[in-house]
Amino acid sequence: MKTIEFIKKYLMFFLILIIVSVLVIYLKKTLKPGQDAVVIHDTTIVTRYKNDLKNDTIVKWYEKIIYKKSEPEKILVQKIDTVFIENVKDLDVMLQIKKTKDILNIKAVNQNGKILKELDYKNVGNDFIATSVKNNVVLKSKKFYLDGLILYAELNSKLKKIQNNCPDKKLGLSTGINYLDKFNLQVGIYFSASEKTLGTYFGFNYKILK
Repeated sequence: MKTIEFIKKYLMFFLILIIVSVLVIYLKKTLKPGQDAVVIHDTTIVTRYKNDLKNDTIVKWYEKIIYKKSEPEKILVQKIDTVFIENVKDLDVMLQIKKTKDILNIKAVNQNGKILKELDYKNVGNDFIATSVKNNVVLKSKKFYLDGLILYAELNSKLKKIQNNCPDKKLGLSTGINYLDKFNLQVGIYFSASEKTLGTYFGFNYKILK
């Protein structure tokens, strides 16, 4: 009977997780008004690009603690003809891609229009595909992420009666769904070493500051 009750509780947690996920998607679509991109003429884009080119291609000695300069593991090359070159002149060819938290900044050049563009995208996930097309850049990013299976250990202590306090030791497994690194739903199972009991966990959190 205890096993059946445990399975019922676990299935209930997953059902709640699915319901809340659907609710989040619905609210995100209905409450966010659609809007067209604002096009602004800016005479400083070329200057900013040149400055960024100098700064971003070199990792200074004091930046090595935070940043890592990666080298490609594989480079594929193919000779192209003049027809291909003429076709890509209509595209907004990307020169620089920079992602800060959930904001993606792309600098692209259009050779036929002889213009340099700087495009800003918000609410961009960690997994995304940016493609140069005619007079534009098409961006497709992933919204939902599975947290995988997480093994965690906890040591919880109360603030009161510190001298006589016996920390609660927990060991558990958890998984969840993440929406754009803002909404996070988690379910899990844990063992409390202090109480010698097996329990379940369900949690929801919203990141208010990134």
